[in-house]
Amino acid sequence: MAEARQLKAGRWRIYVGPGLNLVRDPSTGSIATFDSLAAACQWWAQLRPGEAPLREAKRCARCGGYFGPAAGWTLYAGRYYHPAHRPGALDTPAGPRSGAWEAQGRDGGGAGVLVSVDPDLREQGR
Repeated sequence: MAEARQLKAGRWRIYVGPGLNLVRDPSTGSIATFDSLAAACQWWAQLRPGEAPLREAKRCARCGGYFGPAAGWTLYAGRYYHPAHRPGALDTPAGPRSGAWEAQGRDGGGAGVLVSVDPDLREQGR
């Protein structure tokens, strides 16, 4: 099955198979790249009329990133998410306990200044 993915520059490419191999234009041998998803779909339909219509690859509803062949995903309220981006997964703080680990500040000279240290990590006997 083929899928289309949008590049950061806004253009589209078509990938096929489980290894996500790039599709090449048979007439030129170059990688097929398109200005829109509609143009990619039209070109694919003309190139392979008997195959399933081209569709956009699954994207994370939060970050917009595509899922690779081995990437995990979850379906929540009809939308795809990376497991860590699922609504509710971000509600728990991912940072250190109670925010007390360390925060870096800047003094006038630009050197890092240790603002706080988690008491559990201090050396014993000091």
